[in-house]
Amino acid sequence: MLHPDRLWAASIGAPGSVTLLDLTRDWWVGTRDVQARFGIAVDPDTMAKVQV
Repeated sequence: MLHPDRLWAASIGAPGSVTLLDLTRDWWVGTRDVQARFGIAVDPDTMAKVQV
């Protein structure tokens, strides 16, 4: 989520919990405070370019 520009493809699995692109919930359930926590914003447009 934080560095999609570094990926050429991804395989995604969620054995129990997932992080949603939800700006109304804090990390890890959502992404509202990701920039404050990690110093980088989630970029959904760049994430969408990563092949799955």
